[in-house]
Amino acid sequence: MKIASVIAEYNPFHLGHKYQLEQIKQITHADAVVVLMSGNVVQRGEFAIIDKWHRAELALEYGADLVLELPLLASLQSADYFASWSVKTLELLGADYLVFGTESATTVELTTYVDWLEKNEHAIDTRVKSFLKEGYSYAASYQFAVDSISNHSTYSNLLENSPNHLLGIQYIKSLYKMDSTMEIIALPRITKDDRNHKILSGSQIRALYYQDLNDSEKVPPMTYHKLQSNPIIQMANYYDLLKYQVLSQGSDRLTNYNSIDHGIESYIYQQMNETHSFEELIDALTSKRWTKASIQRKLMMILLNITSNEWQDSIELNNDQLAIRILGYTDAGRQIIKTKRNNEKLNLFSNMTQKNAKNYDLNLRADRVFSLNPKKKITNQNTGRFPIRF
Repeated sequence: MKIASVIAEYNPFHLGHKYQLEQIKQITHADAVVVLMSGNVVQRGEFAIIDKWHRAELALEYGADLVLELPLLASLQSADYFASWSVKTLELLGADYLVFGTESATTVELTTYVDWLEKNEHAIDTRVKSFLKEGYSYAASYQFAVDSISNHSTYSNLLENSPNHLLGIQYIKSLYKMDSTMEIIALPRITKDDRNHKILSGSQIRALYYQDLNDSEKVPPMTYHKLQSNPIIQMANYYDLLKYQVLSQGSDRLTNYNSIDHGIESYIYQQMNETHSFEELIDALTSKRWTKASIQRKLMMILLNITSNEWQDSIELNNDQLAIRILGYTDAGRQIIKTKRNNEKLNLFSNMTQKNAKNYDLNLRADRVFSLNPKKKITNQNTGRFPIRF
């Protein structure tokens, strides 16, 4: 089978995603489209607006053949690790194409840029370190380093305000490291649909629904139905749980959690005492050193009670055999499962077992806490759950 793949969050599934899935089979002539999708925790360190099962069903409704859950080891990480784990999964799955959205850059421009990065890797790393010492975040330091070396050329513009470019670049770098033969396709994003309506991004749609400003014209029909019939989840719902976790631990013990270092533990503890909402807390902690997304990922580690040791143990277990949960499939998707299920490095599973739970433990924990939402009633994410057959 010829397999095309997409790495996605669908938070929520919008008109741009619908267009992308429609285009993939036309461009690649693939027999099946695999979507590797974040579970209930997304890369910005937040819970998704609706649960993974509903988002997987939307993907199948609009053209996916197999929806797999991305491990938390990827979805709760910065772009480089997010890309590395994602690409590793797709390589083990035998994907022939990796398709991703891009604001403006072509595949050739992005691959040429990655080649330029490799040639200038030492100089960039040196300048990144100097900017980090000035107190900037890694993302900002990297941008400044590229700007200074390239003299604000086209290479600089590829990173500025272009999150999809950044992810695309990381996908390409990861594929290079693996000597993968997977073909890369950068698919330009569209800004208007066939009715000439503006296509809203996931963050714009979430902002509307958080304010109860839902509009059936802004999203695909099935997405509108899902958002209307399911509780809308936001991190503000979990603020009291997070506050209890932080204040009951104390600042010193916060350092046991993964990625809580460099003195951020004292700052988190202090601001948790002085703020009164999740939004206030994020605003107080965000700085030139720590971006909003990096802060939210750190707070999610605390909320999920993930220690550095547990995180490292999970990395080692999944390096031996990567545990990937099947969320849904069509007949074409089932053919992929049959051919790849016995891969000793990849455990594609449908039903929870004791063996699966060991490697999948961090995702299980995320699902349990996600379901604990004090403000909204969320159905159990694991017991009695089986892949959606479409």
